[in-house]
Amino acid sequence: MRYLMLLFIAFFFTACDEELVPPVEGELFKLEIDSPATLTIPVGSSRTLGLRGLYVTSETQSVSNTGVLQSVTYYHTSSDSSYVTMANSSAEWYSGNNNIATVYNGTVQAISRGTTFIYAKSAGITSGDITVIVN
Repeated sequence: MRYLMLLFIAFFFTACDEELVPPVEGELFKLEIDSPATLTIPVGSSRTLGLRGLYVTSETQSVSNTGVLQSVTYYHTSSDSSYVTMANSSAEWYSGNNNIATVYNGTVQAISRGTTFIYAKSAGITSGDITVIVN
């Protein structure tokens, strides 16, 4: 009887073999410039903007139950997202009019009076525009 009980316990633990699939690397989903929608700066001055990205990580887990007569596998996929501050140099920065303001690695340099816009691109994702008023 004791031998039968040990055999049953050994079978139970080997039948519930759990295999976890490692999560997929985080993928950039959204890019934002950390600044007000409108930025006013005087001619000749500069302002450094922040950059943050929304990263999404997906994870798939599977559990297989194998018995004497049948085998069943269950799958569960979950996603998690988080905003992460990014280095300004990790994106390409653009100005709508370089005669009014230029931008390099997130630092806006006011050149002459006028209005333009600034945006950034990273991993094929484009941020929204920031309106820059130079006075």
